Amino acid sequence: SDFPKLKDQNHGNKARNKNRVGEARGKTYVLGGGDANPDSNDVKGTFLLNNRYAFVLFDSGTDRSFVSSTFSTLLDIIPDTLYVSYAVELVDGGVSETNTVLRGCTLGLLGHPFNIDIIPVELGSFDLIIGMDWLANHHAVIVCDEKIVRIPYGDEVLIVQGDRDGKGEKWKLSIISCTKTQKYIKRGCPNFLAQVRKKETEDKSEEKRLEDVPTVQDFPKVFQKDFPGLPPMRQVEFQIDLVLGAAPIARAPYRLAPSELYTQLQELSDKIAKPMTKLTQKNVKFDWSEKAEAAFQLLKQKLCSAPILALPKGSENFVVYCDASRKGLGAVLMQKEKVIAYASCQLKIHEKNYTTHDLELGAVVFALKMWRHYLYGTKYIVFTDHKSLQYILDQKELNMRQRRWLELLSDYDCEIRYHLRKVNMVADALSRKE
Repeated sequence: SDFPKLKDQNHGNKARNKNRVGEARGKTYVLGGGDANPDSNDVKGTFLLNNRYAFVLFDSGTDRSFVSSTFSTLLDIIPDTLYVSYAVELVDGGVSETNTVLRGCTLGLLGHPFNIDIIPVELGSFDLIIGMDWLANHHAVIVCDEKIVRIPYGDEVLIVQGDRDGKGEKWKLSIISCTKTQKYIKRGCPNFLAQVRKKETEDKSEEKRLEDVPTVQDFPKVFQKDFPGLPPMRQVEFQIDLVLGAAPIARAPYRLAPSELYTQLQELSDKIAKPMTKLTQKNVKFDWSEKAEAAFQLLKQKLCSAPILALPKGSENFVVYCDASRKGLGAVLMQKEKVIAYASCQLKIHEKNYTTHDLELGAVVFALKMWRHYLYGTKYIVFTDHKSLQYILDQKELNMRQRRWLELLSDYDCEIRYHLRKVNMVADALSRKE
């Protein structure tokens, strides 16, 4: 046989007595859906297994029923451990051992439930392979040329029809996700809302009426019988007209409103100075507590380390932030996270014709000329929000202006690094200064 089965039951019993390991040798499908032969006599189809759609193969050459290890995780059944282990030989010659089984699974065929015990192994194209253990238990007969399975069920015989892809028939139910549905709706694909109901064998009832639909029967005035379709497009009743020539505001507000400044100062006063100022109030006992002492020390620290320009200490750890805009150039010189100096200048008439690359490189040159007495002879870092400037020293094709500026850069020991624009706010604000 070409599929997993138990081999030599007598020897298997001996092996189980010794090593408690049974053998189930054979092959499993590793073909993809597109590789399967549509003209083969295999009986396969899509059926429900624990309310999950599974691609099923009926195979009389397999002694046991197997389920894909990937699909078994969707069944919400805790596997039972067997007292023996089965060695399943795969189609590539490899052997996979398993000692677990999923008991009490429900297989739905033509609306009738059947119990089935399945062993999880690595399968290829199929989610479930129904073997002889289930087929013999239910006295099922496989008719390969018609691709059907006859299963006695009470006083009747169920005829399970397999896929007939070779004859152009489609039996597999296609299900798409909500995400794909939304994409198809956006593309303009028509969509329909249908109420699916089970139809009896002998349905002699009249044509369905409007009142029979549960969603509609409570709203007869809204859903009328002669409802033509969707309502027509309504005329725009309200709109906001923009001023002619108006453009979106791109400049960020760098100035702080007086009301916001007052609020921040009030919050700062309540947080730091309140434990001390509270002692000066009327009818309050002067008690210098730990909170007052902590507030006093914090207030001294804040006054001594205010965000003001600091004097450079030594000639190391300098960092330069540069930026350029269509209005000017800006730069900031820092040392150990403290601001040493600011610099900005407006563009000249001929500089407004420079490309963005030349303007950003010009901002770097402007900073080096401005703070030559700080930076000459030291090693420092230059941050810019123009990413291509990192490789300016490796570029081969340069214009005369860029070559002249590179000669100036060769006198300095600097490293140019990329810095995000949203982080380089100070230099950006200086470059936009009028």
